[in-house]
Amino acid sequence: MLIPIFENTFKKDIKRLQKRDKDMKKLKIVIEKLLEKQELTINNSFRMPMIRYCFLSIAIALPLYLANIQSAIADPVGQLLETKACLECELSNANLVEAKLNGANLSLAKMRSADLRKANLIGANLIGAYLKDANFQEANLRWANFTNADLENVDFRGADLRGAKFNSALFKGVESKTSKFCRTIMSDGKLNNRDCRLSGD
Repeated sequence: MLIPIFENTFKKDIKRLQKRDKDMKKLKIVIEKLLEKQELTINNSFRMPMIRYCFLSIAIALPLYLANIQSAIADPVGQLLETKACLECELSNANLVEAKLNGANLSLAKMRSADLRKANLIGANLIGAYLKDANFQEANLRWANFTNADLENVDFRGADLRGAKFNSALFKGVESKTSKFCRTIMSDGKLNNRDCRLSGD
């Protein structure tokens, strides 16, 4: 289950971090120690037991992934803008005005009072995110997924919510009178097509 979730972000992280000399030096030391400890060898025909091959793959990838996690903790906003992925990140009060986050993965992110006015979040994953008091005024949230998200007192005024999913989300005190609804799944599972004719959908 973890492979499909992290595959795209994982590839980007490896490509980015491989350019850092410091990380590569640390990686080299880790691999050398693991090879020495496990006495792993690769013969001329590149044959080796599957379990050892898997172990070596993990030895190469894990340090890079852990380095990326440390980077995300230090600068979650920068991490999000660069990779469009920040699972369970602390982004409370973050300034993301007009941020280009289409397709971003923000599952379980803590984004209380975050400012996302006019942000592009088309198709974004916000499943289980904590968004109390967040500002999404005039944001593009088409096809965004807010399933099980905490949306207490969220401001959606002027936001495009066409095709968005709010299944089982906490929709308390939400301001959405001027939002666009069309094929929008509300927290109770019902479809909201209020603005379909106006938007031409």
